[in-house]
Amino acid sequence: MGSPHLLALNWEELYARLRRQVRRLIARYNVAAWRGQEEDLVEDIVQESVRRFIERQPRVERGEIAPARSPEHMLFTIACNCCLDLYRRERRLIHTGGEYLPVLREMEAKEPTEQALERAYQQELFAIVAREVEHFPQGQRRALLIDLAELMSFGEEPTALQNAFLEQGIDLSHYRDWPEDRRQHEQRVALRNHAYRRLARLPSIRAYIAGHEH
Repeated sequence: MGSPHLLALNWEELYARLRRQVRRLIARYNVAAWRGQEEDLVEDIVQESVRRFIERQPRVERGEIAPARSPEHMLFTIACNCCLDLYRRERRLIHTGGEYLPVLREMEAKEPTEQALERAYQQELFAIVAREVEHFPQGQRRALLIDLAELMSFGEEPTALQNAFLEQGIDLSHYRDWPEDRRQHEQRVALRNHAYRRLARLPSIRAYIAGHEH
């Protein structure tokens, strides 16, 4: 970590925040084969993400690529890719069905070249999601927004999904670190599950995905 840019970062805080984010991401995928080894996976993904982040710095210093505007957002994007690699290895494919969140997270975590190829698809789909969620029952709507906010890193530039909600007047950053006790958390988890099943069954979502399948 000899680069001045790297030395200036608060690595202790970045590690702590990244571990929390990765822990939530692993829990959300709910892969049976991962149970009992979640903390080992967290450490593996965090270390791999930091390694990849550091390895890109020589290219930044040579002016080949732009520096990360938000190191935390960059690290979380890399961590999402690492987690997806593990998920695909275990499941071989991602099922949409009621588990709509992994699909949204996968699209948010694509590499820049993939993002350029699928940007129009993402933005239109995310816009549909944001519009539909606005009409959900209040409890389901709040539970879904809190869940999305928990799994996001908020950098200087909003992601495509964050922008889609902003256009509907919804700032996902307001749903971070939502205060709740154990009972409220259990209620929210139940509402969240209903919300994702509702989202996956919406005619507008199903029609759009079906119309863009290859």
